[in-house]
Amino acid sequence: MAGFEEQPETRGKFQPEMQRITGSFQSLFASFDYERVDEVAITSGVDPTVRFIGAPISVMKPLFLEKRVPQPGAFMVQNCVRTSNIQKLFEFETTPVYGSFFTAMGALVPYERLTGIFSETNTFLTDSVGIDADNLYISLHEADDDLHAAALRAGTIRVQPNTMHDGYYRHGYGEDGVRGRNISYWLQNTSTGQYEDVGNIIVIESDEGELGVELALGDTTLIKQAEGLAHILDAYDIKMVPPNTPEPLKRRFEDVVITAMALCREDIRPGSHNNQTRILRTYMKAASLYRRLAQLGVTDMFDRLSRLEVGVLPFNAVGVSEQFVNWVQRYEHALETKGPSNKEDHIIVSLIGQCAIRGRVES
Repeated sequence: MAGFEEQPETRGKFQPEMQRITGSFQSLFASFDYERVDEVAITSGVDPTVRFIGAPISVMKPLFLEKRVPQPGAFMVQNCVRTSNIQKLFEFETTPVYGSFFTAMGALVPYERLTGIFSETNTFLTDSVGIDADNLYISLHEADDDLHAAALRAGTIRVQPNTMHDGYYRHGYGEDGVRGRNISYWLQNTSTGQYEDVGNIIVIESDEGELGVELALGDTTLIKQAEGLAHILDAYDIKMVPPNTPEPLKRRFEDVVITAMALCREDIRPGSHNNQTRILRTYMKAASLYRRLAQLGVTDMFDRLSRLEVGVLPFNAVGVSEQFVNWVQRYEHALETKGPSNKEDHIIVSLIGQCAIRGRVES
């Protein structure tokens, strides 16, 4: 592709560190005698309230809903997809803040172990991950006396009440009558100095009382802040587009590629069979659009996708690149020969046309 300078292949620059973090989490909580919960497929449907598994708690819901949270607790590491970015896939005024795919670390303990989960989380962050406690703080609602007291008893990390709006400290679970009161851990970015939310401890409760306490942490948010990255998607370092590509297009392309590969590897295909296949179809259409807006040839896209199949992302995606590119080519052929068939197609055709007009004017 003209103007595309080849960049050094990193083979997942930060992937070993993310693996170390998730591995340390599992080792530490196993050493605390927590029960291990096995990972499930993102598309498993074990939680019918969500389209994809977006957090470990989706897998562990039966433990607190059926009031059988084990002592001292349960833990797991789970690949996740959250599709909030899908609302703006065809808009380029803003850059997405978060990635749709990430690997989450989660734990669930009985409410009486509230102080214990604070202490164990602090140990994980400072000792296992190696974060300086001075670069962390805990944000919570001043009305949540139990959370405040537990955080203070656990020590190590300073507590700052009411740094966010009230709604920030309240959580939903997609279950009638079940809600959460949460605190958040904030970590300073080593390059920018800015603090961002990297995880939560949440008291899960209903009108009948407390059902348990959840811990939720993300690998990419920790890496971004600890390594001083400019954007969360730099954690994967996948280099899909030319260096001069506008930031919103670059980040949306990266996000779509990672998410679509994560879903395709689980043997779902773009289509209209159900919500999962429809969402994947939208992501794949976006990949087709981004390829053309970034002036990335089909062969170049295949080469770059192929490099991601093993060792760069936190999953094995052997063979996905070929399926990915074949679908994109079929879609583009149908769009050119038959024209747009729905609202998404019309938006894509319009954006491609606008890009072509700008190119003629600039030339």
